[in-house]
Amino acid sequence: MLDADPKWQFWHDWYLAMWNGTFDDWDLALEIIKIADDVWKGEDAAQKVADEIVRIKAERRPTIDRPESGPEIERKKLIQNVKRLLEIPDISALTAEGAAANLERAVLEFKNTAPANCLPD
Repeated sequence: MLDADPKWQFWHDWYLAMWNGTFDDWDLALEIIKIADDVWKGEDAAQKVADEIVRIKAERRPTIDRPESGPEIERKKLIQNVKRLLEIPDISALTAEGAAANLERAVLEFKNTAPANCLPD
């Protein structure tokens, strides 16, 4: 299907990444959600949406400064904090456990408030 009609490529890649748990381009997903309703309608909707996704990808810029591009003092603080975390495994474990607990809470809250379960099982 993809060879015959490349307008489905994004959706194929997105589906596989969601299925495998590797999708991580949430900024792009949010931009796609914002595509105007009229683009999603009509017999040529799939092509219009595909064209819009191509346009969005072309216009996107990184929204987060990478440590290499930030001020040197910020970069030094980041390196220092990472070293500190790695030197004390208990802090790393607690940080990871806290992040996991927050993520679980967020997923449960989403599932409880969303009109439909849009998350993979």
